[in-house]
Amino acid sequence: MTILSFQNAGIHYGDRVALSGFNLDIAPGQIVGLIGESGSGKSSAALAAMGLLPDGVVLSGRVLLNGQDWATLTPAQGDRLRGRVAGMIFQEPLTALNPILSIGAQVAEAVRTARGLGRRAAWDGALGLLDRVGLDPAQFSPHRFPHQLSGGQRQRVGIAIAIAGGPKLLIADEPTTALDVTTQAQVMDLIVRLVREEGMGLLLVSHDLGLVGQVADHIAVLKDGQLVEQGPAEAVLTRPAAPYTRSLLERARHQPLRSPAIDRARPPILSVSGLSRVYPGTRQGLFRRGEPVRAVADVSFDIAPGETLGVVGESGSGKSSLLRCVLGLDLPQAGQILLDGQPLHGRTAPEQRALRRQMQAVFQDPAGSFNPRQRVETIVAEPLHLLDKPLTAADRRQRVEKVLERVGLSAADATRYPHQFSGGQRQRIALARALIVEPRLVVLDEAVSALDVSIRADILDLLARLSAELGLAYLFVSHDLSVMRAITDRVLVIRQGRIVEQGPTAKVLSAPVHPYTAQLLAATPQLPGA
Repeated sequence: MTILSFQNAGIHYGDRVALSGFNLDIAPGQIVGLIGESGSGKSSAALAAMGLLPDGVVLSGRVLLNGQDWATLTPAQGDRLRGRVAGMIFQEPLTALNPILSIGAQVAEAVRTARGLGRRAAWDGALGLLDRVGLDPAQFSPHRFPHQLSGGQRQRVGIAIAIAGGPKLLIADEPTTALDVTTQAQVMDLIVRLVREEGMGLLLVSHDLGLVGQVADHIAVLKDGQLVEQGPAEAVLTRPAAPYTRSLLERARHQPLRSPAIDRARPPILSVSGLSRVYPGTRQGLFRRGEPVRAVADVSFDIAPGETLGVVGESGSGKSSLLRCVLGLDLPQAGQILLDGQPLHGRTAPEQRALRRQMQAVFQDPAGSFNPRQRVETIVAEPLHLLDKPLTAADRRQRVEKVLERVGLSAADATRYPHQFSGGQRQRIALARALIVEPRLVVLDEAVSALDVSIRADILDLLARLSAELGLAYLFVSHDLSVMRAITDRVLVIRQGRIVEQGPTAKVLSAPVHPYTAQLLAATPQLPGA
């Protein structure tokens, strides 16, 4: 018996083939992992399983949900299947949830739609679901809005909505990509527990091979819309038959070749001493606030020229607040930040501009930091306003083309728009924008967390090469300890705003001293043989 069956399924977006000749079955109680690089067809398969392919997309073959063929169903029949037979958990809950409705109202709406209950019964059902996914209404008010929750809490709300109709199948599309390792482990434990308790099937779409290997019974591997291999999870990950699967596993275990670029004979490029940042407590009435929140507490560290320093910790550990202070986006209440030996704060505008050239940033989602209406040339050239003298149009264009080629793109890419590039290419554009003013320090905030294993390895290789060639220093923030192990020289472990452990990366991640570091390592999915 199968709950979901792809039978020679094909998906065409105009002339582009997203999926071809795809065959896969999922039985109740079975967890199937679907893996592959960006553009392999994973997400298209997940959307087809839910009957959510966009208008104009051609679906061939058969996609059967609970024995019913999506191609033969009316929109009303499809709506009845969704929620009651299959529920979907999306990658980014903040965009999947309605920002102007409380979490209780959104779960209640899903209950009412799927079960046909009245308003009062639906609200009671929503409270029960929130409690079941670990959001006890006595502690987490159902009247909160999505922006008032952490990433892990928002994903729990998404899970509650997905299971509101008591479905037989869950489809999870990259459900933990943006979460830190301990929150990721908690969310996956919750999903697996619900699947096991209810005997549901689960289609887990992910580029994280360690995560899939940890929970899946069966793994299917997609490449360019073609199924290249499938079988029991243990066999696929330890004895892969397809060259492509072997390549994915090798890239997941890949370590960049780093040439020593650290120059400890020179003063630190960044020096942080006694840094503290306290935020006011949340408002609890017209004239009353809660206790202040100490986001960063007496943090001190140096980064030598050419060194890569990693910062790791859970959501809420203080990583983002620390970065905001380092980037000059927030003012600390105590401590000092020296960039190239000069105080970062309290300077004149010309002094600040000159100092800013020494430090640039690359963020997690480059598409979110680009203007979609601007060509790449304009985007990459944006930091050039920090130069003392404006460049001519010809010099500006030449500098843009040179830096694009340095990061592995072409001069011709300058005339294109962000949407015309893959995720990995967009991150190269973001890196080009950071490098165009020739900084000495680049701050990278979760810069590879959303990339599949092959593209991630390519970007890490690029970063290592640029560090060696240009003597660049990096401040690298990530929740992915495998990335820390691959790219950083030293690592800081932050918990509740304080550094609880620091030292050479190999030492800290192989023989942690602090229990919190050991907890992070234990929560990190590992590939067999890694």
